[in-house]
Amino acid sequence: MVTLATQLFSREEGQEEDERLLSLFKNRVELKKEFAKLRAERERLADQLKQQENATLRAQQKLEQLEGLLADQECAGNAIVFYQLRGVWQNCRRRMRGFTGELSNAWKEREHQQQIAVFEKQRATTLNEIQQKMDDLGQKRAHISAEVGTVEASRKKHRWFWNFFRRRELKVRIDGLHSAQSVLDERIGELNGLRDTCLEQPQPAFPGISNSGLRAINLAIVALAQELYLHFVEDEFSNLAREASIRQVGDAQYGDPSACRELSRKIDLRVRALEESADLAARVQVRAKYLKDQVEYRRDTDTVPVAGDFAQMPRSVENGNAVGQLNVNVLAEEFWDIFTILLT
Repeated sequence: MVTLATQLFSREEGQEEDERLLSLFKNRVELKKEFAKLRAERERLADQLKQQENATLRAQQKLEQLEGLLADQECAGNAIVFYQLRGVWQNCRRRMRGFTGELSNAWKEREHQQQIAVFEKQRATTLNEIQQKMDDLGQKRAHISAEVGTVEASRKKHRWFWNFFRRRELKVRIDGLHSAQSVLDERIGELNGLRDTCLEQPQPAFPGISNSGLRAINLAIVALAQELYLHFVEDEFSNLAREASIRQVGDAQYGDPSACRELSRKIDLRVRALEESADLAARVQVRAKYLKDQVEYRRDTDTVPVAGDFAQMPRSVENGNAVGQLNVNVLAEEFWDIFTILLT
């Protein structure tokens, strides 16, 4: 005979079994999710390893190619000149990036200080206006206080009962003056609150360099790019450096070993001359000022001028005028990877 206790125990055992099954099912689902994540991670790492192996293989092939070139006396000179020219390109690009960073920081600091100066000036003006209003209200309150004293003194003089009506008039007058004082005190309190709020107001966050600032920086970058081109224009080193930046060492053909040694010597001299140049910054500044009057922008929001405006490059700028012209567009031909450096 099945008792009530037996039924209850059976029911509890069934519930526990269901809970265990549900827990196992949940664990199984979670394990499948983790397994899927691990499998995806394994595939990603395997793909990354394959890419790294391919990159290593390509690097090894380049190294072997370079070793072969250096082993050949005829090709070794060309390889050396090739990498020197690549060094010129990288040196100019690095110089332009450093120049851009320094100029951007200086311009940011300048505009930020200007913003702070404007904010402080506006705050000082507001505080002066509040103080002026408080001074005016303070004077009015002082006049009312003096008048209260006068009226109270007059009321004391009319203390006898036959001056009852006069005393009542003076009392009404005093109550009115006290009400006016309360209004003034309330207004002065409001102005005090406004003054405290104004004093506690934080300086606004700097929104970034202005559009005009970005334009000025970009023109200076273009001016530097032109000056660097002109510095290496002798023996076509600028153009040769550009070619070296997009070609492989195996394509390098600069002449016989004697010609390569001479080119290598000249490149080294030009690089040293650039390092020792003392007036480069001044020339860039003069050139950028000249370029500002020569360029246009497609839209008011643009920070990079129309590339066609740089079709001709002045050899130098004297007294605001171009002296000599070269048909070289450093922007359109992307010298020194300029488009990766310009600010937008």
